[in-house]
Parts: sequence; structure tokens; C-alpha cells
Amino acid sequence: MLSPSGVGYVELRMNGRTILVFAMVSTVSALRSIDELRGMFESAFGPGKGELRMACAPGRANIIGEHTDYQEGFVAPFALKERCYIVYRQRNDAILRAFASELQEWAEIDLSQMAKQRQANQVWGSRTQDWTDMTWLRYVAGPMEWMRTEALVKGEKEYRGCDALITSTVPMGGGVSSSSALAVASAVAARDIYRDLSWTSTYNMLKACCESEWHYSGVRGGIMDQFASLNGKDGEAFVLDCRTKKIAHWLAFPASLSFVIINTNVKHSLVDSPYAQRRQACERVAAKAKVSHLRDLSDMNDNDKALQILQSLDLDATDLKRATHGVLENNRVLQAVDAAQREDWITFGKLLNQAHDSLAKLYEVSCPELDAACQAAIESPHCLGARMMGGGFGGCAIALCNGDPAALAQYIAPRFTELTNGNVATIFTAFPGPGAQLLSSDASTWTPVYDIAFYQDNI
Repeated sequence: MLSPSGVGYVELRMNGRTILVFAMVSTVSALRSIDELRGMFESAFGPGKGELRMACAPGRANIIGEHTDYQEGFVAPFALKERCYIVYRQRNDAILRAFASELQEWAEIDLSQMAKQRQANQVWGSRTQDWTDMTWLRYVAGPMEWMRTEALVKGEKEYRGCDALITSTVPMGGGVSSSSALAVASAVAARDIYRDLSWTSTYNMLKACCESEWHYSGVRGGIMDQFASLNGKDGEAFVLDCRTKKIAHWLAFPASLSFVIINTNVKHSLVDSPYAQRRQACERVAAKAKVSHLRDLSDMNDNDKALQILQSLDLDATDLKRATHGVLENNRVLQAVDAAQREDWITFGKLLNQAHDSLAKLYEVSCPELDAACQAAIESPHCLGARMMGGGFGGCAIALCNGDPAALAQYIAPRFTELTNGNVATIFTAFPGPGAQLLSSDASTWTPVYDIAFYQDNI
């Protein structure tokens, strides 16, 4: 796979408007420097006393396997180099005081009172508390409260607050899991703040990240976003088995191939979308089929037999479509693994196209702009395949590029604008990056959390 060797820009104008500023994103442009982060914190909170610490976690791209993680199926993600940062300084009370740099918003919450409110109202994403009106705060305060209340041995009575600066290079609302990146970064910071305490026997980082985000966001998703954000490795994509929560395969791509992300700039919110209805449909069908998840039908390795079973269940038309996508998409991931191992990239690309058709027509989570992004990409001779990515209803598409990604972007941009009657996409190359990291004690380097002793047994 192509690696970022520098930053190159291509600007394209159409009818007097700039419709593309394409960046061959490099490590430098995707990351914030330690000095920059320290300066941003001190500008917001002042020099102060106490140790300044930092955590970060990446967004993710998903090559194939969409809406399969909550069916305990297979997905093929990689962590992005773009990441969310939390710079924090511990306080001597339970107050979390946070500043979101890109939004220029301040927030403050008492973590101990937040825990009492959650325990009194177990409804996911409850909006009865005033603080939930500021959506981004849920993904910072939620994991910090959850980690202390649920995941750690109750050796300390007090909650430990902090001053926290949040800044991110992950596109927000674009289907690359900016919210999970924020939640994972917050959980890593919380684990660091309570590093002198012990975990309970039933919790680990993945579970704490997922459950806190599910509760406070109001969306009960799968584990892919948080797993990729915790476990990503530089230059590597992988296939995650969401049943075993283990990496089943590593995916290697030749240097001639790269992944291009097409952000339609149609913002999506899974909280307000019909996301939950899709999950409920899959659960209904699994119950009728007397299996725990649709993954069990896929495991037969026989699409025809699985579809015959679905046809025999007397499902309504909508549930049949949802379940058909779930079964076939899960198998497409394994077919993509087989194609990659044979270095059959033509077949690999066709599987991406099939995945988009299924998401658009069977799962019905696409939108006109996502369809246009994929159509524009597939029409280019530089593209082997493309599909929408993420929960859907807006956000990004991902395209497998054969050759020069800048040439692909130059083709997509005007064609997308034409197909959408004037909309402008943001296009960039995505490179696999490392997972969540914590700044070293000497404040000189970033260390992956899976290399840190008190995280190792808990990811």
C-alpha cells in the first residue's frame, strides 16, 4: 500500500469555484505535535500546576463488512492516522472542565453527580440532564465516569476530575468514527488518571469503551470502531472476528494500491437516524431462525442455503432485505480475504461494489450523495471498486485506487459536483496508522496503549 511520503496538494476549480483541494495526507499533517498540544492547553487553561498528560485515539476506515459487527460477524477496518487528542491535567475535585478547540466550546460537569444520575436513569442516551444538550461532552465525560464507576475496583471513594483540552484531525460526522475516537481517547485518559487502581475482574478497555459510548450516545452499536481505535497498527489493515473479538487475518496491499476517502459533507447522526431499526430487524430474523445472530447463517459457507432458510421464515419484505444484506455482507468479507490472499484485486474491487449495492438497496442506509460518490469513483479508470462506509445516511465513501490517488480525486471531484447539482466533496488518501496512544512519562514520545503494562491485559 502507498505510504505517506510527504504532503502534495492538487487544487481544482469548476465554474469559478474551488471544488477540490486534495491532500496526499502525511503523518505530519494528520498529527498534532506535542509542543503544539501543550501550547493549545496552556492557551485555554493557563500554565497552572500539576503534570500535563496526553492521550490520543484514531478514527477508522472500514474496507468491507458494514453493519455486520453487531451481528458478531466479520469486518475489515484500519485505524487512520488522523486522531483525536485529549490533553489533561488532574484536578483535586470531581469536576471535568473541558474545552473543544475546533468547536470553541466550553463545558463543565461533576463526574460524581453524573454517575448518580446515570444510576438513577439507565435509559441509553437519556437527555434528562442538562449537560447532555452538548453532544460532544457525552463522549468525553461518559467514558471518564463509566471507567471510574464500573470498570475499576472501588479502592478510592472520590472521583478524579481534570481540565481537558480536546482537539481532533478526524473529520466530524463523516462516517470515520470521530465520536468513537473521542470516547476511546477519553477512556485511555481516565485509565491513566486512575492508573494506581485495579480493574474489576469483569471489565476490560474494549468493554468499557463500548458500553460507555453506547449508553451516553443512545446508539447501541458494535465493537468495530472501538477495537480498531485501540488496536490499530501503522501500515496494517485487519479482519476482526466480532464474535471472538480477535483479529482473524491481516491484510496486505501492494504499493500500487491505496484507499481514497470521499467525504460527501452530508453530516450524519446515528442517534437521529433509523440505525436502531436495522439492528432490531436483524435481531428479529435471528430469533425466528433460532440462531443467536445472523452470523450463524453466514457460517454455513453456503449463501444459497442461508437464503433458502431466510425465505422459509415468512418474513415481511423489509426484514428479508435487511437479513439478506447481513448474511451476504458477512460472507463478502471472507471472500475479500480470499481475493487479497490471491492478490486478485479486480475481484476485491468488485466485492466493494457489491457491498455498496447491498447497503443501498437491501439495507437502505445510503443516500443520493453517497451513491454519487461511488458512481463517480467507479467510472474512473483509477478505481477498482467503491462503497459507502460507516453507519450510512451521509458521511463518507471509500474507494480502492489503482495508481495515482490524486488522479482519481481529480476525476471524482467534478463528476460528484455534476451528479449532485453543485455539492462539493472533500477527498483525501487514508493511510493505516497506530491505535490509541499515551504520551510517555518524559513527554517526548507517544506509546501505543497495548505496549503499556497497566493496559496490556485489559484491551
